[in-house]
Amino acid sequence: MTNQLDEDAIDAIIGEIEAAHDAMESSKMKHANFCKQEREKIKEVMKGAKSDGIPLTIIDALIGRRTLERKLRNNDEMVAEEQQSIFIDLKERFSVYKAKPPTQTNMFDDDAGDQDGDAAGDVGAAEQAEGAQVFDDAAKRRKEA
Repeated sequence: MTNQLDEDAIDAIIGEIEAAHDAMESSKMKHANFCKQEREKIKEVMKGAKSDGIPLTIIDALIGRRTLERKLRNNDEMVAEEQQSIFIDLKERFSVYKAKPPTQTNMFDDDAGDQDGDAAGDVGAAEQAEGAQVFDDAAKRRKEA
């Protein structure tokens, strides 16, 4: 059986792919160096804040909060304009599912908790039913509009 592949074409394809890989690697190195310089700037600013008596945990918390707020805004903006009313309604309804503090239970008390032992399943079923109702309500509003 003879080789039916054009070796020159394959060599050209490999050359192009390797050149692209080399360009990406070079770009990664440039980006890594840029990020390193920016991290050094951040360290210097944080040192200044610390010397001014500003607790760095507060700065970190504020930066983290602002980052999350930007992500939330960007996330909200991804929803198509014609779906905004449904999104706002669902966002408000589901915002009630905030983290709750853990409750202390006595795991050795036979009378504690649910009688059938599936409290988590009961909560999950209730949340599922409430979610289904939300979608049903949204569908009705769409039909009415």
